Amino acid sequence: MTTPKVGKVQPPIEKLVGMTTSDGWKITEKTSRSSIQTGGCFSVGYLVEHEDGRRGYLKALDFQQALNSADSARELQKMLTVYNFERDLLEFCNQNGMSRIVRAITSGSFDVPGAPLDKIYHLIFELADGDARTQASAVKRRDYAWASKMCHQVAVGMWQLHRAGITHQDLKPSNVLVFFNGSQSKLADLGRAHSDRLTAPHDELLMPGARTYAPPEQLYSYEPDNRLKARRAADLYLLGSMIMFGFSGSPMTPLIMAELRVEHRPFSVAQGDGWHGFFYDVLPYVREAWAICIENFEQRLVADLPRSAHKQVGNIAEIVRYLTDPDPDQRGHPQSKLRSPEKALDLERIVSRLSHTAAALSYIKRTS
Repeated sequence: MTTPKVGKVQPPIEKLVGMTTSDGWKITEKTSRSSIQTGGCFSVGYLVEHEDGRRGYLKALDFQQALNSADSARELQKMLTVYNFERDLLEFCNQNGMSRIVRAITSGSFDVPGAPLDKIYHLIFELADGDARTQASAVKRRDYAWASKMCHQVAVGMWQLHRAGITHQDLKPSNVLVFFNGSQSKLADLGRAHSDRLTAPHDELLMPGARTYAPPEQLYSYEPDNRLKARRAADLYLLGSMIMFGFSGSPMTPLIMAELRVEHRPFSVAQGDGWHGFFYDVLPYVREAWAICIENFEQRLVADLPRSAHKQVGNIAEIVRYLTDPDPDQRGHPQSKLRSPEKALDLERIVSRLSHTAAALSYIKRTS
C-alpha cells in the first residue's frame, strides 16, 4: 500500500481570501506581490474592499518566524516593534498632510485561528495602479514626460519626509507607487525608514535598504561620524538613482559595479574577491566608474530624447550628478551647500529644478 503524497500545507497568512477584518474590509484576492520581506517582517499582500465600496491594499504581517526562533519572546517583541513603528510613522505622515507618501487607511488585527497568537496584524493602504517598474514597462518607448513628472513627485515626497525628520532609506522602483493611470506617484514602504521621533530595530543597521540600490559608502561598510547626515546623503543618492531609472530603466549602483574592476568592487558584491580596504582609498576608482555611467546616461538621453528636448539633457544629467556623487560629503545642490552646512543636503532646489524639467518635457510632448 502506497502512502499518498501530502502537499505542502499553506500557513494561515496565505489563506485569508474571503475573510473580513474587524472594521469591515473583505479580503478579495491575494496579489502577485505576496510573500515579501518588508521592514524586517514577512508579509503577504491582498486586495480588499470595504462594505462602503472603498478598495485598498492589505499588507498582512506574519510573525511565524518569531515563534520558530530560539528566543521567540524577544523576536516577537522585535517584530511587533517594527509593525508599530511603521504604523505610527504612517499615521504621522497622514496627520501632517504628506501628499506624496502613500496613505495608510487603517491598521489593526483580526482573529485567524492557527496564526501566531491566533491573530493577523495588518496595514491597509490606498490602492495603487502599480509601481514605477510596471508603469515604465507599460509603454513601448520610454515616456520621458511621465518619467520627469514621476521623478519630481518622488523628490517632493522625499523632501516632505526630510523636513519632518524622516529618511526613507529604501527608495527603489518597487517602492514608488502610481495612481490614476500613472499620473500621480507616491513613496511607499516606510518599513526601513528612520525618524527622529520614533525608535526602530533597524536604526543601527549600516545598510537598512536593499543592497542592489545601496549607495557606495554603505556597500564598502563606511561608518560616518554623523549618522543623520549620512542617512540624508544616502537618501539623495537613492533619489538620483531613481531619476536615472526613470529616464534609462537602470538604477545607478549596478551600473557602477559593472564598470569597476573586480578588485575594486565591494567584497560583498565581488563574492570575497573585492576590496577589503578603506572606502576613501577606493573612492577614486568608484568615482571614475561613476563618471563613465553619467557620461553614458547623458549620451543615451541625447540619442533617445527628441531634438526639441535636448536643452533638458544637461539639466537632467546635472541633477543626477549632484545627487549620486560617490562621495557622500559632495552630494547636494551647490547653492544649497553655499547657504550653510545644515542646508547642504536640502532638496528644495532639486525639487524646483525637477519641476521645471517636468513642465518643459510635458510641453514638448503635447506640442510634438
